[in-house]
Amino acid sequence: MRKREVLMMVMCVGVMGGVVWGESKPIERAEAEAWAARFGAAMEGQRGGQIDALLDVGQMFDRSVKGLAGPRDFVRGLRQGFMSQPVGQQLAQAIAGGSYRFLNMRQERGVWYVRFRLLPGTGGLNYHDVELGRGSGGEVVGVDVKPASTGEWMSESLRRMWLGALAHNDRTVLDRLRGKDKTWVSHIDEVSALMRFVQTGRHAQALRQYEALPEAVRDMKLVMLSGLMAAGEVDEAKYMVIMNRYERLYAGDPSVVLISLDLYLMRKQFDRYFELVDQLDKMVGGDGFLHLYRGSGYLERGDLVKAEAAFAKTIAACPTLEDGYWAMIDLALRTQNHALTAKTLTGMQKHAGVELLDLRTVPEYAGFVASEEGKKWIAEHQAEGE
Repeated sequence: MRKREVLMMVMCVGVMGGVVWGESKPIERAEAEAWAARFGAAMEGQRGGQIDALLDVGQMFDRSVKGLAGPRDFVRGLRQGFMSQPVGQQLAQAIAGGSYRFLNMRQERGVWYVRFRLLPGTGGLNYHDVELGRGSGGEVVGVDVKPASTGEWMSESLRRMWLGALAHNDRTVLDRLRGKDKTWVSHIDEVSALMRFVQTGRHAQALRQYEALPEAVRDMKLVMLSGLMAAGEVDEAKYMVIMNRYERLYAGDPSVVLISLDLYLMRKQFDRYFELVDQLDKMVGGDGFLHLYRGSGYLERGDLVKAEAAFAKTIAACPTLEDGYWAMIDLALRTQNHALTAKTLTGMQKHAGVELLDLRTVPEYAGFVASEEGKKWIAEHQAEGE
């Protein structure tokens, strides 16, 4: 996974929603677990209508505009526009054939937070923390979402959008804003141009636009992410300068780790790479899937024994995901460990449900196909002429 893909994934944030339901009955663990199972299945199955039913999008909008000094009719218009969006379908498209699995849950000050691991079909890794509350009928709903790739609640991301819309509707609003809100709105046009340059692939222009912004604006997380995406395409030295500052400003933020992993692996800075994997593992409360990243580091470093052990742990922790199997197969083919190739192919078919092409037509498997283990496996698992 290249850093551009990671950053693009970071920039593409979906919309989800809700807010806690009045003086409601506390949510019991069993209720939270049942909601997590339904939501995970709906996301995994890309069933937009079911996703919508498990969220409270209207209440999330109310969170995002809390304290926003805008005309009532204007805010009402924003709400109507937001509510008309097919949120569930948009979220389902973000998965695009990938995986969305429950990881763990925790309770803080009486509020439940459910964590999911997202593996988009386009590649990459992300985590979603979903805050639970009760809807208007007392049902358990998701009330806000924090993607690890951005490190902020989606209601916060929405608020920036509304501030920009409000400023374009009424330029005098700037006089009523303070702090970061005022800084953001004061430079919303320049930031919009930066993001437009990035999205259209004009990275050199985007980098110049980023560098021309005041430091207070450049240091905003969303703006820095755009600067990183631009610099990563045209200037490795400037990319590192921005990345180092991002790490200092947002130390402890999971987005730092998600962005940095591929960079340190590419630069073969293995100690830092493994340190970051361990940090992410701790941040998310433990995830066996991260053994895949450890294995990739060992493989790149040339430690094949540790790589095999790490991939085996990935498969054991996530037997229904194909990623660990493919990594192990790649290792087995490299080392011509035909018995391991056969074993892993069988496990992937049985547990992950992967349908394979006729391996006799795939050049990478030529050595395996010619081996005794390969001939036996093909005779047992792939019919003649398949």
